[in-house]
Amino acid sequence: MLNTEEYTAILQETDRFAARTVAPLFEIADRPPEPAALESVFQTAHSMGILPAPGQTGFALWELAEKQAGFQLHLSTLLSLARHNAATALEMHLRSLAHSVLNSADEATDALVTIALDGQPGLGRYSLAKYLKGNPLDENDEAILAQYFPGSAGLFHVQAFNVATILLPFWQGVDGLEWRLYARENLELSEIPSHGLNELARYRARLRAGSQPLCTIAANAENAANFLRVLTLHEAALFAIQAGLAGHAWRKAKNYAFNRAQGGCLIKDHPAVQRLLLNCYAVWRSGEGLLRTLQCPGGLTELADTMAKRSTLEPLLYSAVTDALQVFGGYGYMQDYGMEKLLRDQNHLARLGGSAGDLRLFLAALELADAEDKEQQP
Repeated sequence: MLNTEEYTAILQETDRFAARTVAPLFEIADRPPEPAALESVFQTAHSMGILPAPGQTGFALWELAEKQAGFQLHLSTLLSLARHNAATALEMHLRSLAHSVLNSADEATDALVTIALDGQPGLGRYSLAKYLKGNPLDENDEAILAQYFPGSAGLFHVQAFNVATILLPFWQGVDGLEWRLYARENLELSEIPSHGLNELARYRARLRAGSQPLCTIAANAENAANFLRVLTLHEAALFAIQAGLAGHAWRKAKNYAFNRAQGGCLIKDHPAVQRLLLNCYAVWRSGEGLLRTLQCPGGLTELADTMAKRSTLEPLLYSAVTDALQVFGGYGYMQDYGMEKLLRDQNHLARLGGSAGDLRLFLAALELADAEDKEQQP
C-alpha cells in the first residue's frame, strides 16, 4: 500500500498538472475551451495515471478505493482538480467510476467509458433505502425504482463528452439491479442547456429501439452491495468537488482583494471584505477537514456517514461561493470575472447525487427501513 512519500509525491504531481495544464484552459472566464483542448487534458490524465486505462494498474481514480489511504488519495485528487475546474474533476470522476464498475466484474473495455448516475429523481426515496437494506419491496417500490434507475426509464441525463460507451443501471424488478454497457451510437443524444459545469456538454439521452448492450453485469444478490459501493464513491466525489470549488472561489476572491484598490486602499483592508473572505476560507477548510473523516466504502454505515456530512456542509459551501462573489461587488455578476459561473457550478453540483434535502430524506428512509426490519423480526 502507499507510504507517506508516495502519497505526497502523487498529490504534488496532481497539483502541478491541475495548475499547469487544467487551469490555463479556463483563463478566459466567459469562453469555454475548445473540445479538442479539453480532450487533450483527459489524454494527459490517462498518461499520468490519474485516469484508469485497461490492462494497467496504479494510482488512478477509484483503483485503490477499497483501502482507506487509497480512498483518501482519490478524494484529495478530485479536491485538487476542482480547485482549478470543477467540470473537469467531475468528468474524470465519472469516467473512472464507470471503469471501476466494469473492472469489479472483469469486464474491462479499451473504449472511453462514462456512467449515467445523477441522483434524480430524489435518490429513489424510501424504496432505494429498502432495497439497499435488503428489505422486501412492494409494487410501489418497484415503480419508483424503475423511474430512479435511468436505463429502465428510457430517458436519462448524461455528461458524455467524447466517449464511446456509456454504462447504465437497469432495474430488473424482483431480480434487482444490473449494469449494461452501450455503445454511444445506440443512444439518441440531444444536447440540453446546462445551469452550470457547461464546459462539458450535457445530454438528454434515450436508448434506440432494439439496442443490444456490449456487456451486462447481471442482477444478483451481490449487486445491491455493488451499487452501494458506487453510490458511496459518487457521494464522496461530489463532496470533494464541491469543497474544491469553494477553494477555487476563495483563491480568486483573495487575489482580487489583494489587487483591487478602492477608497484609497486595497479592498482587502475593508472589514466587510475581510469578513467575506474569512467566511469563505473557514467553510472551504471545514470541507477539506470533513473529507478526511470519510471512510472508504464498506456498507450502509459509510454511505450514511458520507451523505450526512455532505448534506450538512452543502448549503455552507454554496454560501461560501456567494461570499467570494460578493468580494467583487457588482463585477462578481459579470461573466468576465468567472465568479457567477462558480456560483452556478456549485448550485449544479448540489443537485447531482441528490440535493441536501434529498440526502436528508434518504437518511430518514434508511432509519425507517431499519425500524421496519426490526418490527418484522420474530
